[in-house]
Amino acid sequence: ITKELLLTHLSYDYGLSFEYMPIDYIGIKTKLKRVIIVQRTRFGSDYQNWNETLYSNYSFLAGPVFHLTNRKQWDVTLTPVAGYAFAKFEATPVAAKLVTNYSGDRKRDVNGLTYGAELNLIIYFSGGLYISIGTDWNKYPIKFSPSYELSQSGSTITYMDGKNSGSIQTINFALSAGYAFSN
Repeated sequence: ITKELLLTHLSYDYGLSFEYMPIDYIGIKTKLKRVIIVQRTRFGSDYQNWNETLYSNYSFLAGPVFHLTNRKQWDVTLTPVAGYAFAKFEATPVAAKLVTNYSGDRKRDVNGLTYGAELNLIIYFSGGLYISIGTDWNKYPIKFSPSYELSQSGSTITYMDGKNSGSIQTINFALSAGYAFSN
């Protein structure tokens, strides 16, 4: 008998950001955000599905913002960012719920440097209100020390082909609103 386990991963994040624009077309942006990646089963509506957290972090990022326009009702921005993430990783969280006699130290802290970029279309309204729509890409390098040692019913399971490092990348839709102060 063979059983197939269908998994998907859903990433979402939320946070706060601040931008200071000392000269035309170039600003400096800082972001504080929370990222969560959920591992989900896809057994269909007739069966129970599981949602478990694979990766989560609190990250602080900063970088330059490049603006396409200057003092118009709309703008396009590109922001490369770098920072630090305080993160937790749990290997195979759904398998731990579904597989019997499954054991091992699956939860780890994987704090480290991170980087990414965001691209946004911004619409400004009278009074300073703005709405931003775009995309946000981030890469989270992770290192496990030591590598994972998982087992099921006494048999050793090799996780990530025995490697002790890798990375997680996310691409998220970004929707934000805020207030633009001017001097």
